Amino acid sequence: MDDSLLSAMPSMKQFTHLLPMIRSYVDAPEKRFLGVIFDLDDTLAPEAAFACSGFRAVSQYVADSNGLRVESVFEIINTLFTEGERMHIFDKALEILNLPRHQTEVQKLVEIYRNHEPEGSYMPYPDSEPVLWLFSSLVFCGLITDGAVRTQTRKLEFLGLQQYFDDVIINEDRRLFKPDRTSYLSMMSRWGTDPSSIIVLGDNSSKDFITPRELGMTAVKIKRGGFYDSRTGPECEQPHYTVRDMQGFLKVVLTLEGFASFTIGKTH
Repeated sequence: MDDSLLSAMPSMKQFTHLLPMIRSYVDAPEKRFLGVIFDLDDTLAPEAAFACSGFRAVSQYVADSNGLRVESVFEIINTLFTEGERMHIFDKALEILNLPRHQTEVQKLVEIYRNHEPEGSYMPYPDSEPVLWLFSSLVFCGLITDGAVRTQTRKLEFLGLQQYFDDVIINEDRRLFKPDRTSYLSMMSRWGTDPSSIIVLGDNSSKDFITPRELGMTAVKIKRGGFYDSRTGPECEQPHYTVRDMQGFLKVVLTLEGFASFTIGKTH
């Protein structure tokens, strides 16, 4: 292979020990898979960092509007998040603060959260971009994510990762949520690939792996220390492989058996 491919790869030093395997894979006349579908939150970037940034924006608004200390408001919201609250976090925060919980006020806080400018502490995991760069140079790369369209789009733009994907599907845009299979089938159809040639990487066993397993894709869970790391469930929710970082994911991909052989590279 041309060394320029690997020398151009961002942050390549962390994968130096895998270079022989990567070289062999890139030089192979055929590939074992043609596409990778990634999740976003707690897979490519820490959701807690984005949430913390959003909570600070919300706390600033609540504090300024009610003569409160920003840090006091932030501590309440962040504690609720840490304890696992997701659906009604702002309602409960207003209740704790003895502030009116009108629907219009809660919606205002949601809008501030969704539209805020993330802080500089929100960035991809250090090993995300080099792996995205490598795979996007060789095979199809897709992203399927739940969440509000504006929020998820803003995240991708801020993180600078959108350039690596052939397809991005934000399920809210279709009024869908994982594990609905529509987005997976749509992406697979556009790529012209068989499900057995696709690997899916995510973190949430309750929704990221059910459909990929049903369709015959290979499911890999990455445990980054996020909210869903320790979740257990029925067999249909479990991944085929579990890794702790992108080095582990690369090892799975580079040594994976059981795929049919496919012609190298993309077929745009």
